[in-house]
Amino acid sequence: MSTAQSVIEFIAKLPITIGADAGKPFVVRDFQQAFIRDIYRENEDGSRPVRTGILSGARKIGKSTLASVIALAHTIGPVAELNGEVILAANTREQASIVFNEIARMVRMNPYLAQLIEVVPSTKRAYVKRSDIPGAGSVIKVISADAQSQPNQNPRSLSKPSKTKRGNKYEHERDTLFFRP
Repeated sequence: MSTAQSVIEFIAKLPITIGADAGKPFVVRDFQQAFIRDIYRENEDGSRPVRTGILSGARKIGKSTLASVIALAHTIGPVAELNGEVILAANTREQASIVFNEIARMVRMNPYLAQLIEVVPSTKRAYVKRSDIPGAGSVIKVISADAQSQPNQNPRSLSKPSKTKRGNKYEHERDTLFFRP
């Protein structure tokens, strides 16, 4: 099975957290599957040529939720790494909270996830608490734009920044999901 397919199948086991379908398995939409297949595409030798992915779209199409489930895939799912670090960056604290709260709800709603992950709302972090899984020691950190320049970060990162020029760096549109596997 390809890495992309493994990620899609992992995500499909996570719970929907809001609305009439809350508690039911996550439905990975066609555009989300296409994005996942693109960023986890593999060469014949198994290496992944894509280093950066950008998903841009209208509001309310599931970009924040997609960021949340991909973050979980990198901490407890098929692409988890020992002592991995996932940083979810947003323009505002409100945006950062949306993504973090989605992760927290998924963990609360799923007893298995609750055994694997400790959510710390005060620091907007989620830690893998089991030492016997591939993602042992991994952490998900949620930060806002004012924290993006923090030193000592070595992330597999997901972000939703804005496309304005600040100083010498450009940022992406607020309705864009940026991903570096």
